[in-house]
Amino acid sequence: MKLHCNKPAFTLIELLVVIGIIGVLIGITIPIVLGARRAAASTTCQSNMRQLGIALLNYASQSNGKFPPNNGEAGLFWFDVDRVLKPFAGVEIPPEDRRGKRSILICPNDVDASVRSYSMNVFASSAVSSMVSKSLAEEVPVRGKMFTSAASPSSQLILLVEATSNPGSSNPELSAAPAIIGWGPRYPGHRFGAAPATKRWWQIDYSRHGVSGRPNPDEPKGRTNIAFLDGHVNQFSPTDLADFQTTRSKYVALWSENDAAAEEVLSPKSP
Repeated sequence: MKLHCNKPAFTLIELLVVIGIIGVLIGITIPIVLGARRAAASTTCQSNMRQLGIALLNYASQSNGKFPPNNGEAGLFWFDVDRVLKPFAGVEIPPEDRRGKRSILICPNDVDASVRSYSMNVFASSAVSSMVSKSLAEEVPVRGKMFTSAASPSSQLILLVEATSNPGSSNPELSAAPAIIGWGPRYPGHRFGAAPATKRWWQIDYSRHGVSGRPNPDEPKGRTNIAFLDGHVNQFSPTDLADFQTTRSKYVALWSENDAAAEEVLSPKSP
Protein backbone atom coordinates (compact mmCIF):
# COMPACT_ATOMS: atom_id res chain seq x y z
CA MET A 1 0.00 0.00 0.00
CA LYS A 2 1.36 3.41 -1.00
CA LEU A 3 1.55 5.92 1.84
CA HIS A 4 1.16 9.62 1.14
CA CYS A 5 3.10 12.06 3.41
CA ASN A 6 2.07 15.69 3.27
CA LYS A 7 5.25 17.61 4.16
CA PRO A 8 4.90 21.33 5.00
CA ALA A 9 6.42 23.62 2.37
CA PHE A 10 6.65 27.34 1.58
CA THR A 11 4.30 28.68 -0.99
CA LEU A 12 5.73 31.07 -3.57
CA ILE A 13 4.05 34.00 -1.87
CA GLU A 14 5.47 33.06 1.53
CA LEU A 15 8.93 32.71 0.03
CA LEU A 16 8.70 36.15 -1.57
CA VAL A 17 7.57 37.64 1.74
CA VAL A 18 10.56 36.10 3.55
CA ILE A 19 12.97 37.36 0.88
CA GLY A 20 11.39 40.81 1.14
CA ILE A 21 11.79 40.86 4.93
CA ILE A 22 15.43 39.80 4.63
CA GLY A 23 16.02 42.57 2.09
CA VAL A 24 14.48 45.16 4.41
CA LEU A 25 16.60 43.94 7.33
CA ILE A 26 19.75 44.15 5.21
CA GLY A 27 18.77 47.63 4.08
CA ILE A 28 18.39 48.71 7.70
CA THR A 29 21.46 46.91 9.02
CA ILE A 30 24.08 47.94 6.45
CA PRO A 31 23.74 51.73 7.04
CA ILE A 32 23.88 51.12 10.80
CA VAL A 33 27.05 49.01 10.48
CA LEU A 34 28.67 51.51 8.12
CA GLY A 35 27.69 54.37 10.40
CA ALA A 36 29.23 52.57 13.37
CA ARG A 37 32.44 52.02 11.41
CA ARG A 38 32.59 55.69 10.41
CA ALA A 39 31.98 56.74 14.02
CA ALA A 40 34.73 54.41 15.26
CA ALA A 41 37.15 55.74 12.62
CA SER A 42 36.23 59.30 13.55
CA THR A 43 36.98 58.55 17.21
CA THR A 44 40.35 57.06 16.23
CA CYS A 45 41.08 60.15 14.15
CA GLN A 46 40.33 62.42 17.11
CA SER A 47 42.55 60.26 19.31
CA ASN A 48 45.38 60.55 16.76
CA MET A 49 45.09 64.33 16.69
CA ARG A 50 44.90 64.58 20.47
CA GLN A 51 48.05 62.47 20.84
CA LEU A 52 49.85 64.52 18.19
CA GLY A 53 48.74 67.77 19.80
CA ILE A 54 50.06 66.67 23.20
CA ALA A 55 53.37 65.71 21.55
CA LEU A 56 53.66 69.21 20.10
CA LEU A 57 52.84 70.78 23.47
CA ASN A 58 55.45 68.57 25.15
CA TYR A 59 57.96 69.66 22.52
CA ALA A 60 57.11 73.32 23.19
CA SER A 61 57.42 72.87 26.95
CA GLN A 62 61.08 71.96 26.47
CA SER A 63 61.73 74.57 23.77
CA ASN A 64 60.83 77.83 25.51
CA GLY A 65 57.25 77.62 24.28
CA LYS A 66 58.22 77.19 20.65
CA PHE A 67 56.68 74.50 18.47
CA PRO A 68 58.62 72.55 15.82
CA PRO A 69 59.65 74.34 12.62
CA ASN A 70 57.88 73.94 9.31
CA ASN A 71 60.49 75.03 6.82
CA GLY A 72 60.48 73.17 3.54
CA GLU A 73 63.71 74.86 2.48
CA ALA A 74 65.52 73.23 5.40
CA GLY A 75 63.54 69.98 5.30
CA LEU A 76 62.30 70.49 8.86
CA PHE A 77 58.70 69.60 9.72
CA TRP A 78 56.46 69.04 12.73
CA PHE A 79 55.88 65.35 11.89
CA ASP A 80 59.55 64.32 12.04
CA VAL A 81 59.50 60.99 13.87
CA ASP A 82 62.97 61.09 15.41
CA ARG A 83 62.90 64.76 16.50
CA VAL A 84 59.27 65.09 17.58
CA LEU A 85 57.03 62.03 17.65
CA LYS A 86 59.37 59.48 19.20
CA PRO A 87 60.79 61.63 22.03
CA PHE A 88 57.62 63.61 22.85
CA ALA A 89 54.78 61.18 22.09
CA GLY A 90 56.62 57.92 22.71
CA VAL A 91 55.62 56.87 19.20
CA GLU A 92 58.04 55.21 16.83
CA ILE A 93 56.37 54.60 13.47
CA PRO A 94 57.89 51.65 11.60
CA PRO A 95 58.42 52.26 7.87
CA GLU A 96 55.62 49.84 6.97
CA ASP A 97 53.14 51.71 9.17
CA ARG A 98 53.90 55.05 7.54
CA ARG A 99 52.01 53.81 4.50
CA GLY A 100 49.06 52.21 6.27
CA LYS A 101 46.03 53.09 8.36
CA ARG A 102 47.77 52.02 11.59
CA SER A 103 49.96 55.12 11.60
CA ILE A 104 49.13 57.89 14.06
CA LEU A 105 49.61 60.30 11.15
CA ILE A 106 46.70 58.86 9.14
CA CYS A 107 42.97 59.23 9.71
CA PRO A 108 41.31 55.81 9.17
CA ASN A 109 38.72 57.56 6.97
CA ASP A 110 41.34 59.09 4.67
CA VAL A 111 41.89 57.74 1.16
CA ASP A 112 43.91 54.52 0.99
CA ALA A 113 46.93 56.13 -0.71
CA SER A 114 47.42 58.74 2.02
CA VAL A 115 50.56 58.66 4.17
CA ARG A 116 49.69 61.74 6.26
CA SER A 117 46.26 63.20 7.01
CA TYR A 118 47.12 66.10 9.30
CA SER A 119 48.77 69.49 8.95
CA MET A 120 50.12 71.83 11.58
CA ASN A 121 48.99 75.45 11.49
CA VAL A 122 51.90 77.34 9.99
CA PHE A 123 51.43 80.26 12.42
CA ALA A 124 52.43 77.97 15.32
CA SER A 125 55.76 77.16 13.66
CA SER A 126 59.04 78.21 15.25
CA ALA A 127 60.55 78.63 11.77
CA VAL A 128 59.03 78.94 8.28
CA SER A 129 60.29 79.25 4.72
CA SER A 130 61.48 82.58 3.33
CA MET A 131 58.42 82.64 1.05
CA VAL A 132 56.07 82.64 4.03
CA SER A 133 58.10 85.04 6.19
CA LYS A 134 58.52 87.51 3.30
CA SER A 135 54.81 87.45 2.58
CA LEU A 136 53.92 88.07 6.22
CA ALA A 137 56.38 90.96 6.45
CA GLU A 138 55.02 92.75 3.37
CA GLU A 139 51.24 92.30 3.65
CA VAL A 140 48.87 94.93 5.03
CA PRO A 141 46.79 93.84 6.81
CA VAL A 142 48.96 90.87 7.66
CA ARG A 143 47.18 87.56 7.12
CA GLY A 144 48.39 86.05 10.37
CA LYS A 145 50.59 86.38 13.42
CA MET A 146 53.06 83.78 14.63
CA PHE A 147 52.35 82.41 18.11
CA THR A 148 53.86 80.18 20.80
CA SER A 149 52.34 77.82 23.38
CA ALA A 150 51.65 80.82 25.65
CA ALA A 151 49.31 82.47 23.14
CA SER A 152 45.67 83.22 23.93
CA PRO A 153 42.87 82.20 23.61
CA SER A 154 44.37 78.71 23.73
CA SER A 155 40.98 77.00 23.41
CA GLN A 156 40.40 78.65 20.01
CA LEU A 157 43.85 78.79 18.41
CA ILE A 158 44.34 76.04 15.83
CA LEU A 159 47.31 73.71 16.26
CA LEU A 160 46.46 70.85 13.88
CA VAL A 161 43.86 70.36 11.16
CA GLU A 162 42.73 67.59 8.88
CA ALA A 163 44.02 68.79 5.52
CA THR A 164 43.32 67.40 2.07
CA SER A 165 45.86 64.79 1.03
CA ASN A 166 47.55 65.52 -2.28
CA PRO A 167 50.60 64.18 -4.12
CA GLY A 168 53.86 65.99 -3.57
CA SER A 169 55.86 67.49 -6.43
CA SER A 170 58.21 64.52 -6.53
CA ASN A 171 56.19 61.87 -4.70
CA PRO A 172 53.01 60.20 -5.99
CA GLU A 173 51.90 59.23 -2.47
CA LEU A 174 49.24 61.44 -0.93
CA SER A 175 49.96 63.60 2.09
CA ALA A 176 48.55 66.68 3.78
CA ALA A 177 50.43 69.92 3.13
CA PRO A 178 53.54 69.96 5.32
CA ALA A 179 54.23 73.66 5.84
CA ILE A 180 51.64 76.10 4.44
CA ILE A 181 48.28 75.32 6.08
CA GLY A 182 47.03 78.62 7.48
CA TRP A 183 49.24 80.77 5.26
CA GLY A 184 47.03 80.52 2.20
CA PRO A 185 44.49 81.58 1.09
CA ARG A 186 44.62 85.25 2.03
CA TYR A 187 41.74 85.46 4.52
CA PRO A 188 40.93 83.25 7.53
CA GLY A 189 37.39 82.38 6.43
CA HIS A 190 38.62 81.39 2.98
CA ARG A 191 40.94 78.83 4.55
CA PHE A 192 37.83 77.04 5.82
CA GLY A 193 36.58 76.80 2.21
CA ALA A 194 34.20 79.78 2.29
CA ALA A 195 35.46 81.23 -1.01
CA PRO A 196 34.76 79.34 -4.28
CA ALA A 197 38.18 80.20 -5.71
CA THR A 198 40.03 78.69 -2.74
CA LYS A 199 42.50 76.01 -3.78
CA ARG A 200 41.40 72.76 -2.15
CA TRP A 201 44.87 71.61 -1.17
CA TRP A 202 45.16 74.63 1.10
CA GLN A 203 41.86 73.86 2.76
CA ILE A 204 40.62 71.74 5.58
CA ASP A 205 39.26 68.36 4.43
CA TYR A 206 35.64 67.84 5.48
CA SER A 207 35.05 64.69 3.44
CA ARG A 208 36.39 62.11 5.92
CA HIS A 209 33.55 62.41 8.39
CA GLY A 210 30.42 62.66 6.28
CA VAL A 211 27.18 61.74 8.02
CA SER A 212 26.19 59.31 5.25
CA GLY A 213 29.28 58.31 3.35
CA ARG A 214 32.18 60.30 1.93
CA PRO A 215 31.20 63.60 0.25
CA ASN A 216 33.01 65.03 -2.73
CA PRO A 217 36.28 66.43 -1.29
CA ASP A 218 36.05 69.33 -3.77
CA GLU A 219 33.01 70.63 -1.89
CA PRO A 220 32.85 71.87 1.73
CA LYS A 221 30.47 69.18 2.97
CA GLY A 222 30.84 66.85 5.91
CA ARG A 223 32.79 67.41 9.12
CA THR A 224 36.40 67.81 10.19
CA ASN A 225 38.47 67.53 13.38
CA ILE A 226 40.63 70.38 14.69
CA ALA A 227 43.18 70.15 17.52
CA PHE A 228 43.60 73.33 19.56
CA LEU A 229 46.40 74.95 21.49
CA ASP A 230 45.00 73.84 24.86
CA GLY A 231 45.16 70.17 23.77
CA HIS A 232 41.47 69.48 23.09
CA VAL A 233 40.00 68.27 19.78
CA ASN A 234 36.58 69.22 18.40
CA GLN A 235 34.69 68.29 15.24
CA PHE A 236 33.08 70.96 13.04
CA SER A 237 30.97 71.34 9.94
CA PRO A 238 31.98 73.99 7.35
CA THR A 239 29.21 76.35 8.47
CA ASP A 240 30.37 76.04 12.08
CA LEU A 241 33.64 77.66 11.03
CA ALA A 242 32.73 80.24 8.39
CA ASP A 243 29.85 82.25 6.91
CA PHE A 244 29.65 81.11 3.30
CA GLN A 245 27.69 84.21 2.27
CA THR A 246 30.16 86.82 3.52
CA THR A 247 33.14 84.39 3.34
CA ARG A 248 34.23 85.58 6.79
CA SER A 249 35.40 83.33 9.62
CA LYS A 250 33.07 82.83 12.58
CA TYR A 251 36.14 82.94 14.85
CA VAL A 252 35.26 79.78 16.76
CA ALA A 253 38.60 78.46 15.48
CA LEU A 254 41.45 80.91 14.96
CA TRP A 255 44.42 80.58 12.64
CA SER A 256 46.18 83.32 14.62
CA GLU A 257 45.40 85.98 17.20
CA ASN A 258 44.69 88.62 14.55
CA ASP A 259 42.12 86.78 12.40
CA ALA A 260 39.50 89.50 12.87
CA ALA A 261 41.94 92.25 11.84
CA ALA A 262 43.02 90.23 8.79
CA GLU A 263 39.42 90.20 7.56
CA GLU A 264 38.62 93.87 8.09
CA VAL A 265 38.94 94.50 4.33
CA LEU A 266 36.09 92.07 3.64
CA SER A 267 32.56 93.42 3.43
CA PRO A 268 29.90 92.99 4.63
CA LYS A 269 30.79 91.75 8.08
CA SER A 270 29.23 88.67 9.54
CA PRO A 271 26.40 89.46 11.93
